[in-house]
Amino acid sequence: MAAFLSNNQPRLGALNLAPLVELPQLPNIIAEWAAVIPLVCHLASNRSGYTMTGEIALLGHVGLGIFPKLGTLSGLSRLLYSSPEFFDEVSTRGGATCTVWDVRWGSVFPCANGAASHFIKAFLRHHRASPAVHMPETLPPSGGEGDSTPRAGTNTKDTIKCKEAPQSKFRRHQVLHILHFRPPTKQRSRKVQLLHPSIKFIYAIAIAIVLSSLATTLAICGAYGTAAQVLCSVFSHLIAKKMLILRPPGYLESNEAFQEASMLLAPHQNAQEWTLFMGDRGVIDTLLNKAMIVVPKCRVNKVAAAWFRAAHIFQLLAMTFAAGQKGWDGVLLVILMVADFAYQWRFRGMGLAKAWIADAGIRAEAHMFLFSSRTIMLGAIEKFRGCKRTIWMDQILPPHPRRDAWLKNLFEEEFNEACFMEFDLSWIKLSSSLAAASAEILQQTTMAESV
Repeated sequence: MAAFLSNNQPRLGALNLAPLVELPQLPNIIAEWAAVIPLVCHLASNRSGYTMTGEIALLGHVGLGIFPKLGTLSGLSRLLYSSPEFFDEVSTRGGATCTVWDVRWGSVFPCANGAASHFIKAFLRHHRASPAVHMPETLPPSGGEGDSTPRAGTNTKDTIKCKEAPQSKFRRHQVLHILHFRPPTKQRSRKVQLLHPSIKFIYAIAIAIVLSSLATTLAICGAYGTAAQVLCSVFSHLIAKKMLILRPPGYLESNEAFQEASMLLAPHQNAQEWTLFMGDRGVIDTLLNKAMIVVPKCRVNKVAAAWFRAAHIFQLLAMTFAAGQKGWDGVLLVILMVADFAYQWRFRGMGLAKAWIADAGIRAEAHMFLFSSRTIMLGAIEKFRGCKRTIWMDQILPPHPRRDAWLKNLFEEEFNEACFMEFDLSWIKLSSSLAAASAEILQQTTMAESV
């Protein structure tokens, strides 16, 4: 009888309080499992700050969900306290560090807006209209009939019978994406505040009232940890609406007399996939080299930073309390996590990139090219852009007499052939010819297509 009574006694939870509305009992496995899932799956990682800054850079304001990952509020507080240092740290971390090689100027530097540029790059690649173009791997035989010059979109490896290159049959194929940016079609205001127009702020108040009602309902049902999390989100949203963020001077504008830029982006110099940003210098320089937002040191932002630091601790207590409480508190916290993820899905990643491109009035086109080697790809880029400033490729293809002769031959300049063995001489002439043919295809494709 004692065992029967003990099994049917209501579970009062960690606070030993009976809820006003008693929910059905859950199987132990569900209660235990749900209590652990948020702590395991909803912790911020070193990539979270990287992603957060990319989203803020594109949005121009902070987009907080109902249930931000544990550690996100702490990172937001650090952003407000020391924004330049925080941006420098997260832009070169997070698992997606990228290096930029300026083809025109020859400089090499880490990408300043790693996450933002990654979102833009992924969006344009995903919506690429033209098929991938296979670059020539061999040259057509001399004295052939007709015009044997490789054409854009032609897989010359399959369609042209020609002499094999005098080198190993091993290929480390390279993928080159070209993103061509047109100038923005409208002027952008450099001031972007998190304080939205009054109608949007009233809408935010209405959302806060709804969430407060939800928190009250959860507390009545005994889900105190989930209720505390929702209540924390209500205050965080209202405070976020009062924050101030600025677009820096020169946003989407070029600081040089010329308007053309060519910047090559990749994770490192031994990568297999590369992206060439070309076109309007203002857009490209903003994405890869400049700060996209500025957080002023004002009283409002200091108060917000202090709140987010305290809110991080409050959120930690709420989540660990729900884990200790178990039962419906843990289950409802999991449901809240899933609902927040579904709600935030369209406001992240490529969705943000699409909105930023449309808001800035930017026109862009994307192309994809497949090369048989890195040397031919670099030569095609150098020939295509025609800058004749090769210092940018020194880390990728180190200076060497054979490289110097190859570049001279690429631009149809004389070089001392007697200094090279037959193999090297064949390599120089073949590689430069393939690079020149590839550069012609790049020119034909990028000039002919647009989206």
